[in-house]
Amino acid sequence: MSWQPIDFQRIVALDKTLVEQLQKYLQEKEADLGNALLASVPQISSGSPVIPPTRALKLKLSDATEGFGKKLRQVTQASDEALLPDTWKEVGQFVNQSFWEYEEVLEGCVKELFQQLDQLGIEQWNTELSQVLDSIKDTLMHSLEDLVWALKRVESQLGVFRIAQEAKEGKWTFYRKFLAFLNPVIDRSMMANLVQTEKYLKIHHRKYARRLAEYISLDEKVRYIMKKLRAYQVLNTLDENVKENFRLVYYYVKLWKHNQKNNVIPIQELIRSLSYAQTSEQTIEIFEKYLNALKGALFHQSRVLKKKTVRYLKDASGKKMIKEVMKGYRAEILTLGSTIAKYREFLLRTDPNPYVRSRWGFTEWIVGPEPDQTKKLL
Repeated sequence: MSWQPIDFQRIVALDKTLVEQLQKYLQEKEADLGNALLASVPQISSGSPVIPPTRALKLKLSDATEGFGKKLRQVTQASDEALLPDTWKEVGQFVNQSFWEYEEVLEGCVKELFQQLDQLGIEQWNTELSQVLDSIKDTLMHSLEDLVWALKRVESQLGVFRIAQEAKEGKWTFYRKFLAFLNPVIDRSMMANLVQTEKYLKIHHRKYARRLAEYISLDEKVRYIMKKLRAYQVLNTLDENVKENFRLVYYYVKLWKHNQKNNVIPIQELIRSLSYAQTSEQTIEIFEKYLNALKGALFHQSRVLKKKTVRYLKDASGKKMIKEVMKGYRAEILTLGSTIAKYREFLLRTDPNPYVRSRWGFTEWIVGPEPDQTKKLL
């Protein structure tokens, strides 16, 4: 079953529908294992017809395990059943194979989950993703714990069945019990593998959950800073596309600056996200449009101030309004200049052909020509 829709930007969609798909998928696989356990026990001759197991029943592993033990006891107690001495071996081989198949499904789901998280862009890092991660982790952990219990239970049941079969031969009973302890029917490496899978799931879930929590906190901090952009008069006069793109660049630049303290987000992920959002040429064009709009607004305001016929300029309230407008323009100019400077620094520090050399995280000296794209930002 394919449970990861991936688009052409290698971005994976992890949402609540995926949790439901995974749960349904694991239920089907659990039912397959349960039916395999029940089918592994030889049938006892009886007059009543045998109804084959069906996947539509959604058989639980716990019920199948108890049913498996019951069928083993029935076979052992049947006096008319002529079983071969090595029947326990055949049952054990079939059970081992079935358990391994289900264990590989769970292990594959665990590894695939974190591989997909590595492919996710920060655009999809949010509270919902954190909740989905917790839900998937709980689902997989529950399935792993059920499988561990079922392995121990089936191993005990098969051990009793093995001893009962070997006891019918009437020789070397103690020696056979000792061999059964040394060579159990269930593959021991399976339990060790399950323990490692559980450990892997817990460690990586803790790692990604912490990273998501730190990013969400960082994102909230940056978006709180961005609230001031709502009051920018000139910015709000621009086309909606230009305005949103400037806010996007401002967001990533601020995110990059705040991320340098704790390195919550890998720098390559920030580069990828910003490059997918828009190219440097498009960003420079947005800066130019915003700058020209500010120049036009300042020029218009200067012409108004030169006019002597404007009545509100003579009132105190009118002068105060003009001061507030100029104060807003000044804030926009500072924001635009700061954003351009930080965006230029971001390009210089992340350029594949480095302009400056760094040692121990500190910039040392210039080692190459400045990229053409950053020269336009001077």
